[in-house]
Amino acid sequence: MRSIRSAALPSLALSLMCSNACAQSNVTLYGVLDLGMSHASDVGGGRQTLVDSGVMQGSRLGFKGTEDLGGGLSALFVLEQGLVLNSGALGQGGLAFGRQSWVGLSDRNLGTLSLGRQYDFMWDSLVPFTNATQLGGGYVNNPLDNDRTAGQRLNNSIKYTSPKWSGFSFGAMFAPSQTPGTSQGSSPSRSVGANYTQGNWSLGTAYTQVDGASLNVQSLVGSSQAYTLGGKRNSVAGLGGSYRLNEQFLLHGMVTRSEFEGNSSNANGTFKNYFGGVVYRPTASWKVGVDLNNTKLFNSSYKQVALTADYILSKRTDVYAQVVTQRAGGAANARANIFILGGASGRDQSVVRFGLRHSF
Repeated sequence: MRSIRSAALPSLALSLMCSNACAQSNVTLYGVLDLGMSHASDVGGGRQTLVDSGVMQGSRLGFKGTEDLGGGLSALFVLEQGLVLNSGALGQGGLAFGRQSWVGLSDRNLGTLSLGRQYDFMWDSLVPFTNATQLGGGYVNNPLDNDRTAGQRLNNSIKYTSPKWSGFSFGAMFAPSQTPGTSQGSSPSRSVGANYTQGNWSLGTAYTQVDGASLNVQSLVGSSQAYTLGGKRNSVAGLGGSYRLNEQFLLHGMVTRSEFEGNSSNANGTFKNYFGGVVYRPTASWKVGVDLNNTKLFNSSYKQVALTADYILSKRTDVYAQVVTQRAGGAANARANIFILGGASGRDQSVVRFGLRHSF
């Protein structure tokens, strides 16, 4: 009997130690699966019907974890990969964890310091106010995501995010150059942002500068060949806000300015983006939204209207329908280009979509 007890004691101690450690740390598997059918009026001169993934919300599979280190300090990480459900491919150009991959330390009084591939503050600080986030999804982002508010990342980044103090928070990040002058996210980059929430009001502002960034605007200007802005620097700034009228109505809006600077005057160009919307929730199961966008580049404007209806089947599953239309005006060669879709051959482009989304 004594030998049995002697053998059991170390096992019991080990079990208690494991139980204590497991209680202090956790890892969560999560994901979003978004797939639907879209029909576009004009993509390169013809109608297009396609089954596409990640329009209302980017399809993804992720792992996130925290470990309590004691004294208010914890370690945390996120590994998140994009998925193209209709083909089974990885998103973000096939990167294993292209959406996010970072590790950090967080102190409840001092804030969070993290390192890796992370969103800049055009996303972190302004995402609550974008048409896409509130209800509209990917199609209602600004043309070519010229202002980074659809969610772009910076590789090799070091990021600080403060705690909230009386509704105010801020953050800053820097990504040192790894391969100078090559492409977006590879040259030195910096980003800052701040947010404030008080009652029914929320406000956010952000600035990001990416050296070496460029953008091909061929689909917007009707050029027969690549028309690239930037190459030297992209500087983006934005201001957004929202106001909740009551349980049913939410108003939101944002303005951004995205300047691309090149090594010649032909490579210089500035986008000015204005957008806003209303989300109406008549019942717990229904959400309806109207979104308006107006983007200006050179002497052209790109005006867009979207109507979205979302029906919630359960806590994790919903179905939605959407109509988006864009008209290019101003310069004679201006062409419509709804985000995600290919460019139109003329001034007008529309898309109708029906989709299903499941999250876990």
